Amino acid sequence: MKKNKKLSEDLNTLENMLNVVQTYQEIAAMRMRRVKQSVLSSREFMDDLNNTFRRVTYAYELYLKNVKKSKESGEIIHKNGKDVLVFLSSNMGLYGDIVRKTFKLFLSDVEKISSNTDLVIVGKVGRDMFLNANTNKNFTYFDLSDSGTDPANLSKILNLVLDYSHITVYHGIFKSVLSQEATKSVVTGEAAELEREYEAMGEMTYLFEPSVERIADYFANEILSSVFEQETFEANLSKFSSRMVSLYSASDNIQDSLKKVDFSLKKYNHKVLNSKQIAILSGINLWSKA
Repeated sequence: MKKNKKLSEDLNTLENMLNVVQTYQEIAAMRMRRVKQSVLSSREFMDDLNNTFRRVTYAYELYLKNVKKSKESGEIIHKNGKDVLVFLSSNMGLYGDIVRKTFKLFLSDVEKISSNTDLVIVGKVGRDMFLNANTNKNFTYFDLSDSGTDPANLSKILNLVLDYSHITVYHGIFKSVLSQEATKSVVTGEAAELEREYEAMGEMTYLFEPSVERIADYFANEILSSVFEQETFEANLSKFSSRMVSLYSASDNIQDSLKKVDFSLKKYNHKVLNSKQIAILSGINLWSKA
């Protein structure tokens, strides 16, 4: 009887777990569908916008060099001259292995940073991972909702990171429903890369209206904020997709366990029934001999 009770309890527990997992599955799928279309439709546009920002940054640096040569006064975009690495993780678990893979990529670069580089970690899971890694490096922590929209906390992050000259964001990126990859995105214009490209192409001429200072200043604030926000949406899409895949796997495992427990319970009940029938038949034989 104890074994029968234990198997029945296990069966009931697994059924409850399956209901919970399937509920989370539906929520993750709903969130993924809601975010997916907007992220994918704006991805190419934001990539082109970031490339344009790189060109503006390069042109602005050329302008500053010419200003220094002619000893004229030029308006400088005020940045702190430092680098920042931003790790976008999550506040909760059940996101598969995408957060872990992104953290691994982030940590590999953290080990190579100089004193001129600061660290920003977004999300409780990432914070705990970093503390457990025992790097002995300082970092700034921010909360950011996993729901996909959190303008208040996003504004706090932007107020900090927009002061940096070079911003690198570590996040997951959606490839397909079954595939999400860890990546890092440079959301500031990397003029050095363009300089090498343009040296091979020859001299480039730019025309800015109303002025290169005004255009560069606009890109360094408004456009950069949009590019950074896009990376947070990319991270959320990859997390929702990874969670859905992880929950599908968990659901399959629970259903397999349910079948095994159900089979064991039926087998035990059948064994008990056989024992009772044997006992009855043995009793009948005894009475017939008497």
